Amino acid sequence: MLKLKNKKILVTGGSGNIGRVLVKKLRKQGVKVISLSSKNDIRKKENLDFDGVDTVVHLAAKLNGEKDEIYDVNVEGTKNVIEEAKKARVKRLIYVSTIMVFVDTKGIIRDENYKKKKRDSNWYADSKIQALKLVEKEKKLSINVLYPSVVLANKSKKLLGSGKLMSLVGSRERRCNYVSLERVTNMIIKVLEKGKKGEDFILGGENIMMKDFWWLGKFLRVPNFALKMILGSSPTDMYFSSKKINSI
Repeated sequence: MLKLKNKKILVTGGSGNIGRVLVKKLRKQGVKVISLSSKNDIRKKENLDFDGVDTVVHLAAKLNGEKDEIYDVNVEGTKNVIEEAKKARVKRLIYVSTIMVFVDTKGIIRDENYKKKKRDSNWYADSKIQALKLVEKEKKLSINVLYPSVVLANKSKKLLGSGKLMSLVGSRERRCNYVSLERVTNMIIKVLEKGKKGEDFILGGENIMMKDFWWLGKFLRVPNFALKMILGSSPTDMYFSSKKINSI
């Protein structure tokens, strides 16, 4: 088990929904945290000073906006993080992906070994697929890849980040995996403490049928074909197991 106290951990996307909670928890544990906010553009290598850093948690991502900017941040930015981490001889990289990179689970519960998409019509999802390919090719760094499901704010049940997109698209009969912000940040810390080199983890919670989420009813009234046209993403079933992360 890795003792986190006095370790120097850098978090990209430290001002985001997940990042700011993670940074706060790590600091409470005595971790020396460097938090890079959206002002620290990861597309510019000069913003990535990893000297003396033990571990980089790469959370930064662009969820929406212009296509080129999404790919520049999510793909080229990740490439920069990898290159600078190697240059600084960082001991470990935690790359936070998304369950959107997996293909339709078709009503069967799946795990980290399930098949991933080659491309996606949604710019954000496709950029994360392409970034993951870069991460998986890297052999010189010790890397853990994490796949959060739909993240919910702890009290309001508000959908956070890419969860808004994942929950809007698809049939009322499909299952989707949901996890609270509190739980997902605890899971990331658990991986920092106990995750072994090369291990991947789905960071999920409950698998619930979409029609059972009453607060999403107003969105689900929009026909699936219309949502597909508006959001540019195919409806998929996202039915996943969190057994592996729960085991540690």
